[in-house]
Formats: sequence, C-alpha cells, structure tokens
Amino acid sequence: MSIRPVYRPTIVKKRTKKFIRHQSDRYDKLK
Repeated sequence: MSIRPVYRPTIVKKRTKKFIRHQSDRYDKLK
C-alpha cells in the first residue's frame, strides 16, 4: 500500500465502520 500515513487513519476509520457492518454478517456465519 502506497498510501500516505496521514491518509491511512482517515480511510481506516471510515472503512472500519463499513467493514464491521459487512463483517458482522460474515463473522456470525463463521462463528
């Protein structure tokens, strides 16, 4: 990943919310 360190936290925070929502369903099935 060639993303700047300052840009990383912003994307990670925004992606975390969407990621958890999508992973919530997949995590439930995995468990």
